[in-house]
Formats: sequence, structure tokens, C-alpha cells
Amino acid sequence: MNCSSMRKLRFLGFFAFVLLSLNSFAQVEYDTTKFVKPADTVVNAVTEPAVNVLDTIKQNTIPNSAVSDSTEKTVIIPVTPASIDANEDSTINVSDSSEVKVDSALNTSDSLVTKVDSNLVENMPKKEAKSQKKESKKFNKYINKWEKSIVKSDMIYERGAYGLSYGRNKFRTKKDVKKSPATALIAIDLAKTGKYLDGKGEYEKSIAFVDSSLSYFKKEVTQETYYYKRALIEIAEAANTIGKSDKAIKLLRFYDDSLINSIHKESEGKMLSLLNKMVEQLDDTLIVPKKVALIQSDSTISIDQSGNQDSTITENQTQTNETASILIPAGIDSKNDSLEFYRFTNVLLQTEKKLGFYQPAYILLNQSLNYYGRIANKKFKWKNPQTEKKVKEKIKRKELKRREFNLAKLYLLQAKLENESGNYPAADSLFKANKKKRIKKLVGKKSSPYIDNLVSWAVLKTFLEEYDDAAKYFEKARKKIKKSNQVSSYGKLFYTLKEGQTLNYIKLEDFGSFQKSSKKFIDIARIKYSKKSPYFLTTQRVSNEGLYYKNPKDANRKLKRNYKKLIDQVPEYHVSKLPYNNLLFRIKRRNNEFAEAKELMLQNVMIYKENFGETSPVYHTAELRLADFEVNYENDFSAADNIFSKSFDIAVTNQLHPYHKDYFEYLILYAQLYELTDRFDLAVDALVKAIAIINLKEGKESKYYGIALEKLAGVYIKKGNFNKAEGLLEKAVDIIKDEAGKKSLAYVNTLRTLAELYSINGRFDDAEKMIKVATRLSKKLGSFVEAGNVSNSEELAELYIKTGQYDDAEDILTKTIAIRNVKFGDNHYQLIKPNNLLGRLYLTKGDFVKAEKATKIALNISQIALSDTSTQYLTNLTLLADIYANMGDYKKAEQELEVLLKQNKKIFGADNIAVVEPEIRLAKVKIARKEDPQEIFDLLENSKNIVAKSLNEKHPLFAEILQLQADNKIELKDFGAAEFLLNTSNEIWMEKYGRKSLNTADNVSARAKLYYQKGDFDKAISLYDEALGLYKNIFSEQHPKYVSIQGKLARSYYAKKDYKRSLKLFDETTTQYLDYIKNYFPALSDNEKSKYWGSIRSDFEVFNSLAINFKNEDPTIIAKMYDYKIATKAILLSSSVKVKQRILNSGDEELIAKYKDWIESKELLTRAISMSKEEMASSGINPTQLNKELNTLEKELSEKSEAFGSDEETNDITWENIKDALKDNETAIEIIRFKYFKTELTDSVLYAALIVNKETKKAPKMVLLSNGNELEKKFFNYYRNTVRYKTQDKNSYKQFWAAIDKEIPKDHKVIISPDGVYNQINLETFQDNNGNYMLDKNVFYIVSNSKDIYENRIADNKETKKEKKKEGEDVDIFKPTIVLFGNPSFSDENSENTNSVSSVEPLPGAEKEVEGVEGILKKGNWNTTIYLGEDATEGKVKRMESPKVFHVATHGFFIADDNEDESLLASNNPLLKSGLLFTGASELLNDSKESIYNLNKKDGVLTAYEAMNLQLDNTELVVLSACETGLGEIKDGEGVFGLQRAFIVAGAQNVIMSLFKVNDQATQELMDTFYAKWVETGDKRSAFTHAKNYIREKYDAPIYWGSFLMIGLD
Repeated sequence: MNCSSMRKLRFLGFFAFVLLSLNSFAQVEYDTTKFVKPADTVVNAVTEPAVNVLDTIKQNTIPNSAVSDSTEKTVIIPVTPASIDANEDSTINVSDSSEVKVDSALNTSDSLVTKVDSNLVENMPKKEAKSQKKESKKFNKYINKWEKSIVKSDMIYERGAYGLSYGRNKFRTKKDVKKSPATALIAIDLAKTGKYLDGKGEYEKSIAFVDSSLSYFKKEVTQETYYYKRALIEIAEAANTIGKSDKAIKLLRFYDDSLINSIHKESEGKMLSLLNKMVEQLDDTLIVPKKVALIQSDSTISIDQSGNQDSTITENQTQTNETASILIPAGIDSKNDSLEFYRFTNVLLQTEKKLGFYQPAYILLNQSLNYYGRIANKKFKWKNPQTEKKVKEKIKRKELKRREFNLAKLYLLQAKLENESGNYPAADSLFKANKKKRIKKLVGKKSSPYIDNLVSWAVLKTFLEEYDDAAKYFEKARKKIKKSNQVSSYGKLFYTLKEGQTLNYIKLEDFGSFQKSSKKFIDIARIKYSKKSPYFLTTQRVSNEGLYYKNPKDANRKLKRNYKKLIDQVPEYHVSKLPYNNLLFRIKRRNNEFAEAKELMLQNVMIYKENFGETSPVYHTAELRLADFEVNYENDFSAADNIFSKSFDIAVTNQLHPYHKDYFEYLILYAQLYELTDRFDLAVDALVKAIAIINLKEGKESKYYGIALEKLAGVYIKKGNFNKAEGLLEKAVDIIKDEAGKKSLAYVNTLRTLAELYSINGRFDDAEKMIKVATRLSKKLGSFVEAGNVSNSEELAELYIKTGQYDDAEDILTKTIAIRNVKFGDNHYQLIKPNNLLGRLYLTKGDFVKAEKATKIALNISQIALSDTSTQYLTNLTLLADIYANMGDYKKAEQELEVLLKQNKKIFGADNIAVVEPEIRLAKVKIARKEDPQEIFDLLENSKNIVAKSLNEKHPLFAEILQLQADNKIELKDFGAAEFLLNTSNEIWMEKYGRKSLNTADNVSARAKLYYQKGDFDKAISLYDEALGLYKNIFSEQHPKYVSIQGKLARSYYAKKDYKRSLKLFDETTTQYLDYIKNYFPALSDNEKSKYWGSIRSDFEVFNSLAINFKNEDPTIIAKMYDYKIATKAILLSSSVKVKQRILNSGDEELIAKYKDWIESKELLTRAISMSKEEMASSGINPTQLNKELNTLEKELSEKSEAFGSDEETNDITWENIKDALKDNETAIEIIRFKYFKTELTDSVLYAALIVNKETKKAPKMVLLSNGNELEKKFFNYYRNTVRYKTQDKNSYKQFWAAIDKEIPKDHKVIISPDGVYNQINLETFQDNNGNYMLDKNVFYIVSNSKDIYENRIADNKETKKEKKKEGEDVDIFKPTIVLFGNPSFSDENSENTNSVSSVEPLPGAEKEVEGVEGILKKGNWNTTIYLGEDATEGKVKRMESPKVFHVATHGFFIADDNEDESLLASNNPLLKSGLLFTGASELLNDSKESIYNLNKKDGVLTAYEAMNLQLDNTELVVLSACETGLGEIKDGEGVFGLQRAFIVAGAQNVIMSLFKVNDQATQELMDTFYAKWVETGDKRSAFTHAKNYIREKYDAPIYWGSFLMIGLD
């Protein structure tokens, strides 16, 4: 074979190896399709011919004795938890392309050089023996040459000449392919090539070669193969070098799994014991609680300031561990076995260190130091395993130098290991000893270990913030490299040096030197490397670090560009991406781009996972950094908690020395997480450990000691231990001020926390001083502490609220919330407190709507970010309850507060300060509701004792409790005790706040109340007047507190009979209350509107009493009485109707869709409240939550509908407007029911009829009926009985109507707005003194409020004249429609309960009625739809869409008394107590005996609550032809809460209803007559009157014709 052919064959053979390896590599996690030959590589595809060529080369060039069988062999290794992944069963997956199984025989000795057995040779024939010896000699010669070549390449690599080492190895690999006597050598060559390529920055190729080496090793190398173990170790070393430490450790476990397990077990608990010892040495009782959670360990450790038993480092110190002997397996005392074992040990040591297993690495390091310390000695003797004698080794000078070089590297590694594990004092001492003696003596000052020692020492100095020393050592190292021929200026060490040196200039704030160094760094890289090289990109990244501090946006742009270049050069999860990701993360975080920042964190986690494995501490360290982000930016405490519970012990507790810089930070973060999630005792434990570490590491004068004290104080504040917190904070302030200076963020934060404590303790001047200093300092610190500055502002705002500087507080809070919304998003926990404070501020200012909105934002965020049992959630719930109480919803407030109190006691204990606020708020509500005084006393007494113990008796909170106790005493008429309590509390208020404060004003008001109750009205007036002045100065004349005091002052004047002054004040209060209604109602639900109106309506009632007493002196007061009544009467009904009308007429599809969703949710709620708990659970329904959601949606709809209101709606309507709207023959009568006021509202009920017609001059005419109590009981019962029993009514006219009738002109139509008992009587049935029915005298129209006359006639004509005309045209074109329901099948045949007998009588007369009506209307050309019997279902009613007339003939019902639990549905809605029966109603009525809510279990009963949701917006008339459909729960000023109200809200213009049980025949005839006349005349009102007269002619008794009433004007 000629030379040319041989060269071709060698070339093909070499690349056949590469191709074969890449075949396996292509199956693993790295995509090598990009790894295509640039110009000098052939890597396109793996083909069968390539393998054949490789086989040919083996057969022709490799000695048979050295070639193993190419058939793959499988060996078994015992599986241990440490050696397998979680998803593996019985094998260890080293490379994802295939499995390798190794026998336990791997743990036995396998000599590096296996020579021919002499006995075997002696028994051979001479010729064969001679040939064998010759072959053996040739074999050994080749191995020796190979070893020398490997050593030379490694030495070149150590110098940083990666290209040269790669070139040499490439040549050697080609040679080995042809001549190697062992396949293991080829595997090693490939691994080395990968290692050297990594040095060159060709990462993808380096990974490809290492994976190729492993693939080839698994296919071609077996246990019998020469250098089997050596290959295993070398591949592991290469994998570790290129960052694939997870693969490396798995390979090393194949070598000796039990050894690795033993050192891991041996290292357990050492750092825990050290930490516990540190905690035990804390001697400050202010810091250490009685019990600290120490992790128990059997070992005892004595520590000094450096964290070691002895911090002195001697020249030959090796930190020998007593248990190091466990590392020396039996039978390796021989030279060759020892060399192999310690090669394995060193690789394992490097791998464990890289994985973050520092404690096992220590044990390995000690063993290696002992070993190399012995063999790097000319006098060292080996033990002969055969003779058991020690033999002195003849060590050549080069070999000795190599061993000394390895020992020097171990000394360096020892210092680095101490540094990386966090024992900085020991590391500092070791670096110093290395520089002075150990490394210097062994290898000199120009060696790579010496220079590396300087660089690593400088890096340590940056950790210790000793930047000047760092700069000195960096510069020394740079000069050494310049002079040295042993370290390349283009290697990793030099780049580490330049990066560290350049970035250190930033720490020194020497940006000029930074720019120069950075530019030089770039120039150096440009000479050697291309712009796409990772080395050159590193220089760009370092340059961007400087930009980060000056121009982060520019840094972000440039770094993104460089990052893209890097991505093109390296595999997806390569470790070289980590520093880029870290810098990008910091930029993104600073720019508030948190989603992108988190993505970078997750990339880092994946990089660590792919390269180091999920069991490595460095992976868990990356997880902990992610947890930090989750806590501070993502709000995900659950995720952070899971990470900490899983990763903290693995990454920190078991591996890091307590002095590690991250150890302290992780403990602080862990404490923060515990504090945020209300685990305060655990937070204290974590902080105590942090303080113990700093105590020994830095000393008690360190700023970090002060920071930890401040954090601990913050937790004690949350726990309510204010005295201990104050002691800690005062220490912290002094320490940080002296150590870090006033211009540090730590000092700012400590001042802020101390200010918070001073504020809690009532030291407001000191608090304000602290906050202002903190704010001023934080502004000077710049944008890096923006969040801290905002926190200071937050604390200042809280202080301003307490001290009455409300405008300043609002300005601060709105800005703070805006900043945090931009920075963190809408639901971050850092928005909880500012929104809570804003809610408190608005509550104090009397803007309840804004207060509720802000508080609910805080409440929702605390629920999302934390939980609905967290203390922050409970704090916001307390505030919300306070808002409810101020809006008059005392019951809801009380329910919330009772839950809160229970939860706070559970979290903090019954005697903790945290229970005080809900207790006193609860007491306040109970006082307002006039509940058990003894229960109130017990609550307040308990709170008083807690405050006295936790704070002091001069604290503002103590004064607040005293004042509430005084309120309670006033209710008990114990005026002497009340006065003493008020005077005592006033002394505290004056001392803390001075005279011009809200608390002082409240105290003056309370004393005024005391004198009012005592009957000393002059003194009460004086004090109320004083309080009024104080409130005016603090707030404004529009503030609810000011208006409330005005009302009380007006009552005081009234009690003195000074009506004129009383009137003046009431004019102002009632006007202001009407403004509140306009401002607040749009943002409230119906229930909240009702409660709020209930809280302010008493002033209007008092005004009515004032009017009747003062009408003679000032007749215009009656006009005001009228105006106030029409402004507030049926206010809830009117609001409900208007909200619906505005929404449905808005044209806003989104708003209309929300309204429909609300209707559907209401339907769901009515079903839900009838379900059992099991049914609710299976359906996934939470009625309480659903009710809350409904309430929120209703408020949103109400508020948004306001935008579609007409201008007329905002105008105040007066009696004169009503007069203008009336026709000449009409009289409007406004009935007003009210209780008489003396000094308090009495039980005496009065009725006033205010009469207006065209003849009215200065004011409405008032008719006063002073016997209201008799009207509602005695005379009403009389009236009902006369109608029911068909007896002549001789008295009702006289009692209810005669006085009013006198003021009505003859032949006038009467439009009456009833109130109270007048809602339950039909005036048409009264007979006057001549025996004439009022039906004959007047036509009566019934409206809910007299202003309906104006709104229907004047306002509607102005705005909808054109629309109405158009609608009229449509009526001419289309037929009117009517939907009729009659005689439902009350016992549903489809019901599961088929054996039940209906308890509801059928209504055959109703069936005839609707059939008759249908016939009449068909003749009148109407479209009719009729449902009878089983077809008359509730579902069909709900599916109707605004017919002109809806007529229903069925049973109606009203449940007068019910004691249902109000918590099931808001306010126990009275509309659930009345309704209509349809098919299937019988079963539901039977079930309703157990609970009224069972009426909604399924279709069958249409309650008034459900009827409100019907689609009747264009319905002219609803006819309720059923018994007593006009009944319901009567509420003052609101009318009847029953079916009539429901159908009006649903949209009906008019409703015909019944007051009594009606006769079927008479009803049928009445309806037939009514519809026939309506069809004939087109006038339904006159038709209705005609029908009544027709029935009266046949049946004179009013029960037949007077039971029905028509509500409405049209």
C-alpha cells in the first residue's frame, strides 16, 4: 500500500470514528444538525460504508491482542437512589442515546498496565512466547509515548493555548485510529478533543466530541479493554470541564458508587451543627426567644470568629479529616492503583465542587492533599503489595515537577472550595498562604496556579467588598501573566482576570478606568477571536455591565444583540449563557419587564437542570433565586414556599458554610416569606439564625447585623411585641448609621420601620421626623432604591392620615399606587397596603364609595396573592366592615367582624394586640345596634387590658376604647361614668394630637351627646357647635361627620323648641344628604342603597316633626317637607327601575350582556339557596361567594348605567313641578308616614297628606292624621273585616279619608302616592256620610311617588316625544299581543313524587277566565297565546318577551312571618316571600314549610324576586288575577315589597292586583267586562272603572269589585 493510499485510509478512518460517534450524538439532547464541516470537516451523515471502513482499519492496523470484541457487552451495576434519575428504574442513563450497565466489578482494582503473565509465557512455545514478549514490549512502548503526548497536551491546555493542544490531540487521534493497541485510548482522545475545543470556545463541537467519546466508549470499550477505567475517568473529566457535570457524576458513579454514597453520608449535618453552635453563642436576650428551632446533630463543633476550629493556615496544612481513611479502598497501596484512584478522586472532587456538593468535596480534597503531599517528595516510598515492604521510588525531575504542579493546583482548589462554600475567612487565609509560601514554593510566581490564586483571591475580595485589595491583586495577576510564559493572554484565566478587574472598577465607582479597561479588553479579544466568538462576546457583556449603571436601555439593546450572536454559537442550554441571562435579568427587572425577567430566570433553571441535574445543589440554588423573584415580583408565595421547602436544605443548609454571602440573604428571604404568609414564629427563627451568623462573621457592629435586627423588629411589630421591636430598632439605627452611613438603603429602611413603630406607639412627631429623613435620603440614593422610596412615602401617608394631613396623604398614595401598578402589575402584594391606606383615608374623609373600591382592591389582591385567611386579608376585611358600618349596614359589618375576631384569635392568640381592632370595631357596631351592654363592656374591657399591656395607658388606642366605653355608658344612662371616661380619653387625645384633630372633635361630639341625653340642651348645643367648628377645620362642610353633627345640633335646638335655628340647620343637612344620595347611590347595590338610606333617613323624619310644629310660623316648611319626600320616597324602587331602563336603552352591547349575566346569576342564586350542602358541593356552587359576586356586578351595572341617565334625572323636582304637570281636573296627594320626634323618635305614628293641584298657591295643603297607631291596627283591621265579611263600613271613610276628601275639588281625578297602611286599602270602597262610594266620586290613580307625574308627562314629553310617536305608528301596523296563563296543574305529573296529593286547590274558574279573555281579544284583533294546565309553567313565563299584556290567573301567596337565616341571601329579601303558583307548585309549597328557600328548588313557584327579572320592558299592563297579589312587606317610604313592585321593576307600566281573596265567578265577569270595554274604547283606565261598576251592580259588596286595584298612571 503506497503512502497516498495510507493517508486516504487514515483520513477515512478518523472521520469514520467521528461519524460513528455522531450517530449516537444525534440522538441525545443536543441538535448536531448544525455541526456541519466548515471547510475541513466531513460530517454530513452516518452511513454503513463508514462503519465498514472503520472495521477495515481496525483489522489491518490494530494488534489482535489489543482489540476487543466489537460486539456490545452489558454489565450490571447495583442501582442506588443517588445514581439514578427519578424516571429511571434499573439502569443509569449516562447519555440519552443509549444505556450503559456496569457491573459491581468496577469497584475492584484494575491495573493501569496489564503485562503478560510470566507463567503463561513460560508454558508457551518459544516462538509464540518470543512473539508475545515482542508484542508486549511494542505495546508498552506505544502506551508510554501516548502518555507523554497526553501530558504534554494537558500542560499546553493549562497554559491556555487551547488551539495548540487541540491541534496536537487531533494529530494523535488520527494516529491512534491507525495504531492504537487499545480502543480506550481512542475514547480518551475524543474526550480530550472535546475538552480542548471547549477552551477554544467552540462549545457545540466540544459537546459533540465528548458525547462521541462516550458513545464510542459504550460500543467499543469493555471491562477487559485496556485503560477501561482510565477512559471512564477521562471522559468524566472532559464532561465536567465542558459543563456537563451531571453526566460526569454519573460516569464516576459507575467507577465507585458506594464510595460516593459514603462521602455524601459522612458530610451530612456538619454545616447544620455549625449553624446551631452559632445560634447557641448568641448572648442577646433581646434577639433570642425562649425557643429557637435548632436542627439537632450528634456532632459537637467549637467555632471561632473565622468559622473554623483553627483559622491559622500552615505551609503544609491539608485539613485532614479523621474519617478520610474511608476513602482508601483495600488493595490500592501499589503505585499504579494509587495513581488511578487519585486521578479518579481528583476528577470526582472537581465534579462535586461544580455540582455544589462542597462538603463531600472537602473530604475528597483532604484525601488528595494527603496523597499528593506524600508523593510530591523525593523521599517518598511505595509499599510493595507482594513483599509488604516499602520501596523508594526513583522520581525523575519532570515527574516530580508534575506532581508538585498537581499539589499546587490542589492548594489552589482548597482555597477556592472554601471561597465557593462561603467560609471566606478560611479562604482568605488560604489564598494568602498560597501566595506567600505554598504555591510559590512549589511552582513559582509565573505558574498558572500562582496567578490563578491571585485572581481568585481578588474575586474573594470583591465578595468581601474590599474593592481596593481586589484591584491590587487583579493588577498583580495581570502583570504576572504579561511576564509569564506559562499562561496565555488569551486563555480562560486571563479572561476571568480581565472581567473581574474591569467590573471591579464599577464597584470602585471609577468609571473612567472601567471604560479604559473595557476597551482594552475588547481590543485584546479582537486580535485573537472573531466577533462571534464567546470570548469576544464576553468582552461585550462586560462593557454592557457599565452601561447598566448609566444607561440600562442602551445596555439592554446592545446585550440583546450580543445575546443573539451567542445563541447562534452555543447549544440551547449551554452554561455560557448564564452570565448573559443574569445581566439581562437585572436590566429587565430594573425596567419593570417582569415577564421577560422571569423567563430568563426559568432559562437559568433549565440550564442548571440540563447540565448539573435536579439533585445538584447548584440547581437548587437557581431555584432559590427563582423563589426570590416569585416573592418580590411575581406574588406567587405558594410557588416560592414549595421551592424553599424543597431546595433550601439541599442547596444551603447541607452545603454552604454559614458565612456564605447567599446564606444570610436566603435566611432573610425565607423570613420574609414566612412573615408574608403569617408564620411569624418561623420568621423569627430564620432571622435569629441570620443574626447568629453575622454576629460571628461580621460582629455586632456590622451593617448586616443592623439589617437583620431591623427585619426581626418588623416581625415583632406584626406579632404585637412593640417593646422588643423598639429595642431592636434603636440598636439597628445606631449600628447602620455608624457602619453604612446615612446614605445607605439599609439606614433608610430602618428609619422607616422605626417610624412605623413610633406611629403605632402614638409618637407621631418622632414618626414624622423619621419618615421625612428617610424620604429625603432615599431620593438622594436615586432610582436604584425607587421601591424603598415608595415604601417611605407609604409610611408617611399612613402617618398623615393619623395626624389629619389628608390631602398630602391622598397625593402620596395615588402616586405610590400608580408607580407600583406600572412596576408590578395590578395584583401584586405590594399594592395591598397603599390601597388599604387609601381606603382608610377615603373612609375618614367620608367618601364611602371610593373607600369601598380601594379597600376591595386591597382585599382582592390579598386574597389572590396570599389567601383569604392571611392577616393582610383580615386587615382589609376589618376596614371593609368599618365602611359597611359607616354606610349603615351594621348587620353585615357585625357578621364580618365576628369572623375576623375569631380568625385573629386563632392566628395571634386571644391576648394579642391584633385582636383589639376587630374587637373595638365590633363593639362600636353593637353600640349602634343597641345590643347587650354587658357583651359590649366585655369586648372593650378585654381590648383595654391588651392595649395597656402591649402599649400603654396613654396610647391613642387606649383613648379610643375609653371613648367607646363612654358611649356604652351613655346608652345605659350611667352619665357619671361616661363623663369620667370621656374626660380621660380627651386628655390623651389632646396630648397626642392637640386640639385640631379628628379624635378631639369626636370626643367633643361624644360629650355633647352625653349632655343631650342628660337633658342639658344648652351645654349640648355649645359642645356640638364646638365640634362643628373642629370638623369644619379638619374636613369641609360637606363631610358626613360635619353633616351628622349639624343634624344633632338641629335636634338640640328642636328639643329647646328653637325651631327657627333647627330649621336652618335641617335645611342644610337634608340638602347635603340628598347630594350624598346622588353621589353614592350609583355605586351601590340595592341592598347597600337600602342600608345607607336607613342610616340617614332619621333626619328627614325629624324634619317632618319640625314641619308640623313650625308650619304656622313658616308655611313654606310644608313645601320643603313635600320636596324632601318626593326626593326620597320609593327611592330604592325608582333606582332599580332607572338602572334597568338606562342599561337596556343604552345601546352598549357589553353593558347589556353584563346585565343579562347578572340576571342569570340571580336565577342561579335562587336555585342555590334551596340546595343542600352536598348538592352545592357537587354542583360547584358557593352561594356566599356567588352572592358577593352578584353584589359586585350589580354595583358595577348601577354605576355604569349612570352615564346613560338624562339631564332631567339630575334636576331636583319640587312640588311646583308636580303642580305644572297636573291637569286642571287632577289633584295629587302625597301620603307621608313618620314617627313623631320629641328628643328622640317616639313610637307615635303620624300620617300627613300633602295635597297639590292647579289651585295650590304658596305650598301644598297639609292634612295631619295624628292617630297613625290606631289607623294601622284598630281601624285597618276593622276595614279588612268589613270587606271580607261583607258588612257595612261606617268608620273607615271617617278615619282614613274624610279630612283629606274635604280638600279635593269636586270631580277631580285623584293621583295618590300611598305610604304605610294606605298601601293596603282601596279608597274606592269607602262610603262617605251619605253612603256614596268613592268609586262614584273620584277616579283614583295609584303611583309610588308623586314625582312620577312629572317624569311621565313633562320629562318624557321633552325627551321621547318623537320616539313615542314612532311607537304609536308601530302599534297601528302590528297587532297587540297578550299572553295568558290559567289554572296550572299544581301537582306536576312529571314530578318524581308521583304519590303526593296536591295541597293546592285547582282553579277551573281561572281556566274559564283566561279562555273568555282570549275569545274577547281575538275578536278585537289581538294576537293571543294561552297556557293552561300542565302547559302553564314557570319556565314559559320566564321566556316571555314583553307582550303588551301579561295576564295570569292562578293562586298567589304571601308569607307574612319568616325567621330564615339572613346569611343565606342578602337582607333576607322580602320579595322571596310572595309569588305566583304554576305547574308543580304543590310539592314546593310542602317543602317550603321547612324553608322558604325551597320554593326555588325547581320550577313551579315564581317569587317576586324572580319576577323582577322578567322581560316586560314594553309591557303596558300586567294583570295578576289571583288572591291577595297586592300583599307584601310594607316599608316606610318604599311601599309594598311584593309582586306589584317586582312587575314594575321588570318594566310593566301598569299592574292590576288584588288585596283580598276573590270570588272566581265575579273575577271572571270583571275581567271579561274590562277587556271588552278596553277593546271597545281603547281606554283601559275607564274600562277598568266600568268593569268595577258593572260587577257592583250585580254584587254590591266591595269584596267582589273592590279587591282589585290598578297601579300606574297610563
